Amino acid sequence: MKFLKWLIVTLTVTMGLSLFGTKVNASVIPFISYQAHVQNVGWQGWVSNGQTAGTVGQALRVEAFKMELQANGFSNSSLEYRAHVGGIGWQNWSSDDSVAGTTGQGRQVEAFQVRLKGDIAQYYDIQYRAHVEGTGWQNWVSNGDLAGTTGQGRRIEAFEVKLTQKNNVTPNASPEVQILLNSLNAKRQSLGLNPVSLDANLSARAEARAENAVANGGLPTNHLHTNGEVVGIGWNPRDMINAWYNETNMITNGTPGHRMWVANPRATKVGFGIVGSTIVGISDVGQY
Repeated sequence: MKFLKWLIVTLTVTMGLSLFGTKVNASVIPFISYQAHVQNVGWQGWVSNGQTAGTVGQALRVEAFKMELQANGFSNSSLEYRAHVGGIGWQNWSSDDSVAGTTGQGRQVEAFQVRLKGDIAQYYDIQYRAHVEGTGWQNWVSNGDLAGTTGQGRRIEAFEVKLTQKNNVTPNASPEVQILLNSLNAKRQSLGLNPVSLDANLSARAEARAENAVANGGLPTNHLHTNGEVVGIGWNPRDMINAWYNETNMITNGTPGHRMWVANPRATKVGFGIVGSTIVGISDVGQY
């Protein structure tokens, strides 16, 4: 079920990139998917990242909803949410892909809360808002705050949810990461390309992916379904950029994906993660 939803909400890229010539078809950026159970409609399809679930202008109540976090590189991360239901009040907290609210009882969701748990909460905020009977769209709230109303008997008719990067995170480059960044920009300069800067959120994701790779004893989880991620195992940071650019010991199935990552003229930001002998690089545009 998770894989099906991932296919629905993710753009597919068909060219290959990895240490072992894997193929990529999605971004490593985390995202939220969610769906609403609506009066007289039933379960709607899954939507994601700020799209509207429910209805507007039809006076139909949201009766239940489900949410799911695709953490994409953030380990020990999850999503929790709960609903305030007419005639019941606050339900217990639910987690990924569980139903909040009710179905088949004709009860309206009047308010809800959403919060992130684990590593991802250090780098992202969860924001959401409700379209409320007699009020319309409320302002965005975040990180466990209440959306909707309680004690007023007003139905929620629609809602939207999205992840946003925190603005107060700054990169903390180790000497090894600085070597990688300097080597990358030296290579880009030799190719007539603009330099890139180190980004805190990309660095956090790259570090999490490197930790995941070591835990797996090889590649990070779902590496076959990422765009923007390169991996090197057993390389000195001083040699890593040239190894990627020259495809040294990289199996690419005929596609120079690592070189394209290094030399992408659209890239402006990167992050590197180093755990043991594993190096992960992530850029803001990937290789294509």
